[in-house]
Amino acid sequence: MDVELVGNALCLDFANTVNARPVARSDWLADEREAETWAHAAGHPIEDAAGLAAALPAAREFREAVFRVFQPLAHGERPPRADLDAVAAMYADGVARGRLTAGPSGDGPSGEGPSGEGPSGDGPSGEGPSGEGPSGDGPSGEGPSGDGPSGEGSRDRYYRFTWDGPRTARVLLWEVAASAVELLGHGPLGRLGECPSCCWLFLDTSRNNRRRWCSMTTCGSRDKSRRYYATRPAEP
Repeated sequence: MDVELVGNALCLDFANTVNARPVARSDWLADEREAETWAHAAGHPIEDAAGLAAALPAAREFREAVFRVFQPLAHGERPPRADLDAVAAMYADGVARGRLTAGPSGDGPSGEGPSGEGPSGDGPSGEGPSGEGPSGDGPSGEGPSGDGPSGEGSRDRYYRFTWDGPRTARVLLWEVAASAVELLGHGPLGRLGECPSCCWLFLDTSRNNRRRWCSMTTCGSRDKSRRYYATRPAEP
């Protein structure tokens, strides 16, 4: 089975690691091999295979918390406080153990999003990756990295949290939490959607904001087929 990444945000793709809800027939976090396959496809490979099995129950629990945060938001409702607190606690745990490092041009604060930037396409201040605007330049005109007196080389960068040592399952959860906090803080939450067939979550990046399905090649196609045969006259 191929990994499908249709969420346009790491946190949403992580919530979609079961193939359907409320009853899942497959789960990318069911065992170590499946989890490694998914993480590698998502661009967040896990290097500590030895400790992965012990980490999977917590990963599945956190996945459900992430789903319960964004599923109500996709319908204009407020998420449960306990699940928001779970995301905040995971994020705080990661922040306490990480450090901010400069990423290449196009990397958003959580390193993902529909255009390779944060979910809103903008940095934390709501401005683009050029770093222009009130927070882009320091008093001396230097950018945030202090690369030279004119800030040369810093305007096209974002800073993101990274962690030393091997990439464990815990690091993946910290990255998911960072993605969730970025999406919660900067949106666009009004473009969250939930597939009516499989309940996968996605960030609608279409121009007219009318995306309905996780994918037209799967749920969308099946729904069209069902509607076609439901309205087709019975053969004599």
